[in-house]
Parts: sequence; C-alpha cells; structure tokens
Amino acid sequence: MKAIGHRGSRQEGLPENTIAAFKDAVSAGADCVEFDVWLSRDGQVVVHHDDNFKRMTDHLSETKIYEMDYSEMPSIAAEVRGGSSDGLPYTVDECCKIPLLEHVLSVIPPHVTIVIEFKQDSDALIQAVLRLVALFDRRSSMFWFSLDERVNSALRAADSSIPTITSVPGMLRVLASYYFGLLPFTTIPDAVFGITVEEITLEDIRNEQSLSFLPSWVHHLLHLLFRGKPPHLMIAPSLFRQLRLRGIPVWFLGVNTEQELQLAMASGATAVLTDRVRWLLREMKDRGIRFEEVSWEQEEGEA
Repeated sequence: MKAIGHRGSRQEGLPENTIAAFKDAVSAGADCVEFDVWLSRDGQVVVHHDDNFKRMTDHLSETKIYEMDYSEMPSIAAEVRGGSSDGLPYTVDECCKIPLLEHVLSVIPPHVTIVIEFKQDSDALIQAVLRLVALFDRRSSMFWFSLDERVNSALRAADSSIPTITSVPGMLRVLASYYFGLLPFTTIPDAVFGITVEEITLEDIRNEQSLSFLPSWVHHLLHLLFRGKPPHLMIAPSLFRQLRLRGIPVWFLGVNTEQELQLAMASGATAVLTDRVRWLLREMKDRGIRFEEVSWEQEEGEA
C-alpha cells in the first residue's frame, strides 16, 4: 500500500467519513481507506471522527454519539461539506448521511484495504466491529487501531490476527527505545509504525486521552521535545530503516503538500496517509515518486 485515503477524500470536495468520500477515494485509486468508529446508544457502529456532530452539522447537535440512537443522528450540513458536490456522481444521502460501518464495508471493494480507528474505549464496540468485518469477510484485508494503548491492547487480545498500528504511547516508546539505543531489544506488538508530520501543540498533548495521567510538567517536556512542523524528533530515517528491516512498514500521516510528500519520500516512508488522494497519485506519477519497501527477505536472512 502506498496511498491511504484519510477519512476518504477529505480535502477533495466531499465531506469526510461519508459514503461519497469513500467511493471517491476508491475511484481515485487509493490502495487503502481509513475511517473512525463509535458505538451508538442502540449498539450501532457509527463511522464518524468527533465524539459529537457539532463540527459537521454547523452546531446543530452537540450530543455525544454514544448517548444517541442512530435514528436520532442528524445529517451533515451543506456548509461544512468541504466543497461542492455538483457534478459528482453521488447522491445527497451519500454526501450527507452519517454512515454505519456496514454501509461503508458494502461499498469499499475487497481489493482496497481498510483501516479502522477506534475513537471509543468499548469492548462492545470491538465485538460489534469483529462481527461486521467477519460478516463482510474483511478480516484479512484490514488494520485496526486506537491512539489509546489500552484500546490497542484490547484489540490485540480480541483478535491477534488483525494487525494494529502504533498508538501514541506505542509511538513514544519506540522513539525512546531508538534514541536510547534499546530498539534492537524492544518488542513492537504493532504491525505498522505511524508518524505524523503535523505540528503537535501543547493543547494536543493535554487533550490526548492516553497521556492524560501524566503530570503537567511532562506535557510541557513532550511539547518541547516534539516541537516543529514536522516534529523534529519524529523524523529519524535511521529508525525507519531499522523498522523496515524488521518487517514493519512506516506510514507518514497527514501528507497533503509537496514539501510533506518530499519529506516522507526522503525519510524512508513506505506509505502515506493523505486527505488528497487524487493529488497524491498524480504527484507520484508525474514525479516518479517511489516509497521504500519493507525488507522482509533481508530481515529473514538476518534472523
């Protein structure tokens, strides 16, 4: 996989995490589509990023997703679609209706991998997702993960055959192991190492649920260590090479500009997650961009 559509085609004229956005990403040529899930009050697996619909409904609803039945959920407001859908082959429902996981799985073809991010710490949600991906025969063509390591651990316990991506604590642990020279002795339970190119603010660190137990001075220290855009300590080509030699892909997250794409390629990324699938694939073709490969055979020989 090289081109991963973040919540579909998030910046290409369609609202994120909708059937239209997913169809558009697939038609553009995405190898993989990423989306987020919650569990509604009536046990439905809802595909949406935020814990409420405030941002996507022009402040129409601020009720938490897990406090609502699916039938009560509003439609996405036209003003926040992200662009005009005029002339695109999508219905109003595909552009504006909050989808369920089963709707998404029914429109993403089997050859396109899916990445499911869990936004909620819920065993019931994990079991509901497991049932649906089994029903649609997607367990062999998917990743699942959470930025919260507790949820990632629960995912691995629920089905160890489905690969996970590093959580925030997992990513910090790998980085710390690398900089202290302990990476060769560090077990990495995740199948993919994800790294962001977005700036990490102090507010981001304070609001990260998996880091909420840390004292304020640690939040400030992390902000100092990971300052910059991209965060300086995260861009470590030698680390990425070592991970590739261990059979672990390195995904750069949030690649939406030429500068970010060049950074990902030069640093040793194996794939990128983008909000602009058509732009990415056009850039890769026009500029002959190729990402690094995971060195499975070399790793096996070294072992």
